[in-house]
Amino acid sequence: MAEELPGAQRISLARALVCARGMTAKFSSWRLELTSARGAAAVVLVEPPGGGTFYRGEGACLGWAQGDLEQLYRSLLPDAPSEQEPLQLG
Repeated sequence: MAEELPGAQRISLARALVCARGMTAKFSSWRLELTSARGAAAVVLVEPPGGGTFYRGEGACLGWAQGDLEQLYRSLLPDAPSEQEPLQLG
């Protein structure tokens, strides 16, 4: 299904608080907001306290399968800095 989101581009990647049914505490996740020819969307990477991971789709990604959400999320992650490039601090 990821190929069905033409022109997908990352807008932002930020930590977000989420809660789940049956849990009283909120926990952190990563929320990747994106835009595409089909409209706004987001993919949320959730890492519950008990372990494991799952993805949640919003907007144009609502209802997608876990594998498709993971593929889209990973394809839009920013590139990690190269080990040979010094970090620009301050």
